[in-house]
This record gives sequence, C-alpha cells and structure tokens, in this order.
Amino acid sequence: LRALAGLRHEGLVVLAIVFAAAAAVEGGSSTWGVLYLRGHLGVSVLAGVGAYVVGQTLATITRIAGGPSVGKLGTRRGIALGASLASLGLTLEALAATAAVGAVGLALACVGITVVWPLLLADVNNEARHPGLAIGGVTAAGYLGMVAGPPIVGILSGAFDLTTGLL
Repeated sequence: LRALAGLRHEGLVVLAIVFAAAAAVEGGSSTWGVLYLRGHLGVSVLAGVGAYVVGQTLATITRIAGGPSVGKLGTRRGIALGASLASLGLTLEALAATAAVGAVGLALACVGITVVWPLLLADVNNEARHPGLAIGGVTAAGYLGMVAGPPIVGILSGAFDLTTGLL
C-alpha cells in the first residue's frame, strides 16, 4: 500500500495503469494465444507451443538488440510503438484465417509488448522524485496485471468467444 500511495504522490498512477495493462496483455496473450492457435486455427500442440517459443525468442532478441533503436526513438515513442505492434499482432492473430498468419500475429504481439516493460520502468526512473518507491509501485501494478490478464481473457472468452477475449 505504501508503494501505491507513493505512486499517487509521484503522479505516476496513469503510468502504473499502463504498466498493468501491458502486463495483462503479455500474460493473457501468452496463455490464451497458444490455445487460440490450437483451438481455432487447428495447429498441433507442438506447433502452437513452437509459435510461442519463437515469439519469446524474438522478444528476447528485441530486448537485447533493441536498445540503440529505442534510444533514438525516445522512451515514450518506444512505448507507443511497442504497444501498437502488440495490438496489431493480437488483432492479426484473433482475426487470422490460417495458422501461419495467427502465429505471425502472436510473434508480433510478443515482440511488441516486450519493449514496453523496460521502457516504462526507464520512464518511471526518469520521472519520479523517489525512483525506488515509484518503480516498486509500478512493478506491483505490473505483476497484478500479469496475474489478472489470463482470467480477464478467460472471462471475456466465456461470455463471448476467444476471438473477443484476445481482442
């Protein structure tokens, strides 16, 4: 609670909400994205998991190699670009008619969302008067989003369908 109060004091509540939303997308897409490929696009379990592994490998490469590119873009533009790429990827996957297109969408979502976490933390570090407290609060919000993402997609999928849940 102290960390959340610190966020309000630092004026970083909106950033914490964005961080939680990004984490919810990452958690929800990593869990349900593979199930979508399997259940709706008919890929085998191995191919579905393979798409996830490829996406996470690309995400890791993006985090390692993307620093110089993001440095040129700036933190906020990098966040917007990553979030947009993740949104495009999830939309592509959810609306895909073929497994290949769905797998590409999942991979794009993994790559896009992977740059958001470190950039948001960098932004918090640059904006906060008390970075340690602010990073703790924003990270707590992120973990809350990561845990909440899969159930949110599941609830929406139960009420509507998995396509709507992913969108």
